[in-house]
Amino acid sequence: MSLNLTVLDHLLSPRIEHIPHVLGTEKLIAIIVSYQNGWHYDTLMLTRLFREITSSDATLHARSLASFIEQFPAWIQRYGSGRVEHHFSSYRRKRLVHYGLILGNVHVLECFEQCQLLQITQQDLQLAGQHGHINVIAFLEPRIHAKHAAVVMDQAVVNGHLDIVKYLHQKRIPVSEAAYAEACSNGYDHVIRFLYEVGYRYFPWGVVANAAKQGHLGMIQFFHDIHYPELDGAVSIAADNGHMDIVEYLFEQRPYLWYSMPSNIAHYGFQKDYATSKVTIPLTPVKTDSLNLLVTNVLGSRKVFRLIVSYQHGADKETLMLRQELRGIDSTMDDGVDLLPAALKRFHKLFPDWLKSRGIDNLELHFPAALHRHLVYYAMVYNNVNILEYFHKIKTLELTYHDLYLAGSHGHMNVIKYLNSVYNGTSMLEITMQSAVAKGHYNVMQFLQEQGVEVPAECFQIACEKGHLDIVQYLYQLGAYDRRCKQIVAQTTINGHLDVLQFLHAKRFDGFDKYALLYAVEHGHLNIVRFLHSIRTEEMYGLVYDAIPGGHLDVVKFLHQNGYKHDIKSVLWYALTKGQRDIARYLQEEATLKKRWSRFSKQVAMKFQNLRNALRPQAPLNYSNALLTLEDVKPKDKSKKY
Repeated sequence: MSLNLTVLDHLLSPRIEHIPHVLGTEKLIAIIVSYQNGWHYDTLMLTRLFREITSSDATLHARSLASFIEQFPAWIQRYGSGRVEHHFSSYRRKRLVHYGLILGNVHVLECFEQCQLLQITQQDLQLAGQHGHINVIAFLEPRIHAKHAAVVMDQAVVNGHLDIVKYLHQKRIPVSEAAYAEACSNGYDHVIRFLYEVGYRYFPWGVVANAAKQGHLGMIQFFHDIHYPELDGAVSIAADNGHMDIVEYLFEQRPYLWYSMPSNIAHYGFQKDYATSKVTIPLTPVKTDSLNLLVTNVLGSRKVFRLIVSYQHGADKETLMLRQELRGIDSTMDDGVDLLPAALKRFHKLFPDWLKSRGIDNLELHFPAALHRHLVYYAMVYNNVNILEYFHKIKTLELTYHDLYLAGSHGHMNVIKYLNSVYNGTSMLEITMQSAVAKGHYNVMQFLQEQGVEVPAECFQIACEKGHLDIVQYLYQLGAYDRRCKQIVAQTTINGHLDVLQFLHAKRFDGFDKYALLYAVEHGHLNIVRFLHSIRTEEMYGLVYDAIPGGHLDVVKFLHQNGYKHDIKSVLWYALTKGQRDIARYLQEEATLKKRWSRFSKQVAMKFQNLRNALRPQAPLNYSNALLTLEDVKPKDKSKKY
């Protein structure tokens, strides 16, 4: 867009008494810009908002989405649909439709339908069924064919959205066998119960074994209620996979499992013809002798069963719960140092009581080898030296560099002292010191250095970038630094650590150049901008531009008020293109004030000049010079050549 500055100056210059108040309004500059040779202001703001909420790395906010949906139909009504593809590309519009389907925002779909831009694809139908918003389904169902609605129905069944399944079933939309089988595999017993009641019988092979293996208690209860065969074998499968709730349920519902196998002549209600399979025969065989009744009534209780299991060679219920908690932790995640405390929180709530009651002597028997590394993580995070001593004693697990890095990150002195006693200040603990420096554990860093661990070369830069001034001062006293590294000042400036920068400048480190000031302006660190301004003398033209994209109004004010040169009209236009209205409003007020002061200064100068002229003594009038002589009125000789 091009801005006619001559026209702008003409409009901004007041010509009557009330014009300054009119031109000073907030919306005036937007109106002026909208009539230049380029995009109109409403188009500019709407396209910027559209690109913001549809970019691949955007964080979608409901308010931004609602703002666009509110303005877009009015824009279409004003400018028509001929310019839509130019300003609002099709793949971004499709992404916006996906947002509406995922978030359940029907207003997005209604907006595009009103603008005649709504085109439902196979992917849209799958998203609608996958996320299961009933208002979206109610909007789409009248507008799509029945075979397309079946896609939504299958996705709703697979993802367990019962309300969607009921709604589409009322519209006579069928369910495929594949979707029904996948819902069984996913353990959505509430959906399977509903479909079973309305006549669906698509049970795949091995459905009971899969439910027992995955721990889907609801599916096991459903199969028991309908007297499905092969349920007795689910006990051993559930026990092998540690699902104690399923084992307890089956023994309570089928007491004969305690003392005998079911009779070979037991009949099941499931026949080959699924349409006539609602009549069932009880699975429990008839045994009425007194011994069997005693075993059924006594040993069939839950407490006795738990007591018996606790004395087997396997794991009890509490141990299985702890195993399950550890298996849910991904030990390969990149940000595990920061996420492990939250991931191990539930395990830490249960483990101390478990350890107190059972002891630590047979820890490797209660937890398989695949979980030993998780126990080491727990020891590092929650300061449990006994676990580290145990694994070091049995010599089944060696600590890795990741374990040592984790120990330094959490900074428990008991753990650090134990590791130092084991490794005795070797180079392996350098990674522990480096991670302690990154997290600001001064005592850990000082202890390891005093124990003879060599300070890694990166520690001083890491401490500066993280803003740990006490560690920076300590390492400086040790001489463990590189004065020539300009990157230290740059990264410390970017992260906004003023106290560290002041220390580095006092020690005459390199890097306090114009780029450091540029980084501070870009990231909006006003305190650092003031500090660097106080220690620098050279001028930098156009520095205000770098503060505008981030919306750092306080930095813009400081630079403008402290004489940093820039074209205020160009900066004003740049702020408008970046959507920074507060900065544009401030610059407009400054430009108006500057013009008013300039005019006032000129008027004062003219008044002083007139006053000086009035006070200056005048020479007396010489009337003799005013008299005309005959020579003055004598006609000139026209024949004279010049």
